[in-house]
Amino acid sequence: MGLRTLLQRTGQKVSGAASEWNAVANATWREIFNIERFETASRKFASEILTDGKSVSVVLRKPKRKSTQCNINPADYDVVWGLDPSRRNLFVATNQFGDKVSCSRREYYFDTHINESNQIIRHWQHSRKDIL
Repeated sequence: MGLRTLLQRTGQKVSGAASEWNAVANATWREIFNIERFETASRKFASEILTDGKSVSVVLRKPKRKSTQCNINPADYDVVWGLDPSRRNLFVATNQFGDKVSCSRREYYFDTHINESNQIIRHWQHSRKDIL
């Protein structure tokens, strides 16, 4: 909520359009803070900086991309796979020929070495309690 909205809620007469207020507010934020440091190609400043008294959050927005129409012709593909995430397996996939592929959570954890990684992290945490 900006200054303009607060003034309007208190019954004050506010001159100028909202776009003018936003332009001035945006310019002021950029003059006081180095906003460009936080912006990226996909994240733009939302003209809002929040604080809880201890920390500060610079609010960024992700501009919506324009959707592009994509014409898919099934005849262009030799094999079409259907993928179904499930509870027991990580996924189950099948194609029009009846071939079936699945990956259980156990297989996924084994292939990605997640259990070993978690064990190493737990060892670090237990052996260095003074750091945590």
